[in-house]
Amino acid sequence: SSEGTVYTLPANVSRIEEYAFYGDGELREIRIPEGVTEIGDYAFANCWYLTEITIPESVTKIGAHAFDSCVSLKTVQLSDNITEMGESAFYRCLSLTEITLQEGLRTIGCHVFESTGLTALKLPESLEEVGHGAFLSNEKLQEVTFPKNLRVIPIDMFYGCSELEKVVLPEKLERLEASAFAFCEALTEI
Repeated sequence: SSEGTVYTLPANVSRIEEYAFYGDGELREIRIPEGVTEIGDYAFANCWYLTEITIPESVTKIGAHAFDSCVSLKTVQLSDNITEMGESAFYRCLSLTEITLQEGLRTIGCHVFESTGLTALKLPESLEEVGHGAFLSNEKLQEVTFPKNLRVIPIDMFYGCSELEKVVLPEKLERLEASAFAFCEALTEI
């Protein structure tokens, strides 16, 4: 239909498998029940018309490329219990302008939020590891706050974030890797 499809998954689903809704051209909204613990790799990738998703508290892991190229995705409510986001999980979610990363999140994979519409970012204090290029090419991103215990800012983390103006570095930073802030022409405050 022109209004698209809203899917409500059955209550007995415990995992959304790899490629479950890959490229679904009708999907606009998905309702995931409590009890689902993991969203598999590429589960919703290329669902171009998906606009919103609420991830229940039972989910602890979002797989690699799970929402890759969901270019219309505007609203994501994350579970407070997510500890891991796989590589490129929200890559090219161009309409995603804000997201709250909850305490408890320990690992963000490579390129997780590359090329989104994010404008500001506060990384949770629980964050221990960030993959390279995690926020690469977020041209609208203006401000970032790091957790105080993050020790490494990896290669290309904010490469090409041309509107990034302000960064609050972690207190315990030990290593700032190559090109972490390359082509951040607007950066005026660290």
